[in-house]
Amino acid sequence: MNTSTLVQKLWNDCNVLRDDGMSYGDYVEQLTYPLFLKMADERSRPPINGQVSQASPIPAAYATSRWMADMASLGVLAGYFAPPLAPAERAVAALEGWILGVR
Repeated sequence: MNTSTLVQKLWNDCNVLRDDGMSYGDYVEQLTYPLFLKMADERSRPPINGQVSQASPIPAAYATSRWMADMASLGVLAGYFAPPLAPAERAVAALEGWILGVR
């Protein structure tokens, strides 16, 4: 993914959050944190183009990729993406496009 594509994706997310009524400061905070986590994860992976990998500033117990791997090995990861919802909640989730794996 090149820089312009990433920037466009971020602005698209900002527009969605703004349209949902979030203030500028709130959506900048909401998008900065996942970017920090993603960058920390990428910097701790094996080197690319001869660069030296660095230790992640995120403790392993708090890393998202570690948590997902642990939950997948326990067989419970799918439950987080398809939570049990009442019919009324499922209708709202489908209408609003929640990130949850609503089927």
